[in-house]
Order: sequence, then structure tokens, then C-alpha cells
Amino acid sequence: FRLDALDAAVQTSSPIYPLGVRGTSHILSRGRRMPGQEKARITVGEPVAPQSDDARELVVLRERIREAIAGLCD
Repeated sequence: FRLDALDAAVQTSSPIYPLGVRGTSHILSRGRRMPGQEKARITVGEPVAPQSDDARELVVLRERIREAIAGLCD
């Protein structure tokens, strides 16, 4: 979770869409030479709107996005 990517979203007033990806560990599991036939699922979360360009606020924004992604991956 790079702060410069979040800063770009703040500077352009762009919402950030958290993505949760499930099932990838089964597709390329240890010891496999070829991807398996399993399916992965991508879930798009609600947009997170940046509030401020303050450096401390970027850290708070990063944690909000991290929590949103973790919730999508449960």
C-alpha cells in the first residue's frame, strides 16, 4: 500500500475502489507447474473517497483501504 499511489488519488480527487481476490492460492499452489482449473473471485468494494492531502491523513486512508480489502477477502 504505497502512499504515493494514494496521494495521486487525493490530488486528482479520485475515489479508490478496494478489490478483494479469493481463490488464487489454489490456482498456483506450491509444487504445481501449470495453473489449476480452480476459479478465483474478484469482489469490488464500495469506493473510498479521500478526504485530505495531509500526510497523516494519507496513513489513515491507507488503513481504511487495507481494512476494506481485508473485509472483502474474508
